[in-house]
Amino acid sequence: MEITVVYEGESIQLHVTKDFPIRTLVALAHEHLRKADDEEKNSLDLFVNSKSIEFNDTTTIQSLGIKQGDVISFGPSDYNNAKSPYVSPPRSPYTTLDKVQKQALQSNLKTGVENVPESFNTTGMAYIRLAINGVEVLTLVDSGAQVSILTSSAAKKCKVKDLIDPRWKEKAVGLAGKSVDALGTIMYCDIKVGEQTLSGPLSVLNPSVTEVDLILGLDFLFRYKAVIDLGKRRVTFDDGEPIEFLTEEEALKISAFKRVQYRRRPVRIHKSLF
Repeated sequence: MEITVVYEGESIQLHVTKDFPIRTLVALAHEHLRKADDEEKNSLDLFVNSKSIEFNDTTTIQSLGIKQGDVISFGPSDYNNAKSPYVSPPRSPYTTLDKVQKQALQSNLKTGVENVPESFNTTGMAYIRLAINGVEVLTLVDSGAQVSILTSSAAKKCKVKDLIDPRWKEKAVGLAGKSVDALGTIMYCDIKVGEQTLSGPLSVLNPSVTEVDLILGLDFLFRYKAVIDLGKRRVTFDDGEPIEFLTEEEALKISAFKRVQYRRRPVRIHKSLF
């Protein structure tokens, strides 16, 4: 919708949405109204169609009932008794709007860098080294996956491909809603974790689905009472010995991980299907 903001004979027209915060509107007006000093700006009252209103940080255009064509003005408490504010035609708000938004974004970025600097680095994934039939597999501990997944290439190198039952084909649905049909399920598979052995079913999918050999999902994590300690970067199964997460350098030494390096991007987006 389009509204008009007025102060001391000058006005701007703004195109805003219904959920546009009044606080942001005030910031825009303060940027636009260069004639007012800081003390004067802080003492200005807000009027909608010459009617004084109060607002807070959660107040929006919609909550105040502001409609298309309404006039929002700033002035002292007796401003509603002043003459018509239309002294000069409204000027374009876009330079002011862009400037205020850029300042807000820059301020927010600065706050983020100062308070959570680690968030601006690529977050390490929860990779661990497991083994199937004595063959090392790169594994992602994924509490967002409902079931555990083994790629068909990993099933082949671990010599369990003949155990894939095509009668059990689950449909995997990713975060973006894209579904992938499983090739089948290995109904029972032993996985070596340090000195422990975890056993259970594994859905088998095409290797293009994930960059790792194995995704250890909630079915295994619940069954073996897994405790994921992100602070110490390790996972424990059934009160066994903690398994340390791999560093990126350690993960890069595993061939399955090297094979897909060209597809990795420096973003913090969950890459599993679930």
